[in-house]
Amino acid sequence: MNTEMVRTQDLKLDDDQPRENLNEAAIEKYTISMKHKGFKANKAIDVRRLPDGTLVVKNGAHRVSAALKAGIMEIPAFIEDVDENEDEAELRLEQLM
Repeated sequence: MNTEMVRTQDLKLDDDQPRENLNEAAIEKYTISMKHKGFKANKAIDVRRLPDGTLVVKNGAHRVSAALKAGIMEIPAFIEDVDENEDEAELRLEQLM
């Protein structure tokens, strides 16, 4: 899977993410680092592109939140196109891993 640059403002955090709360201390740590060093290219997030084109963060919500706070406009992402028939339970299981 190749990486693509995606606009941070186009990313949607998954409302059904099994982890209910984001760790604000981790986000702040990432934000400070990103303000000084930028978003590390080798830390691409995982995104699902829904049939309607919506980009939903599968893995990397803390990094996305920090990038937004740091004012970073684009970040690298591994994008998986999702078939509208894909099993929702499979997605939830992947998020827990």
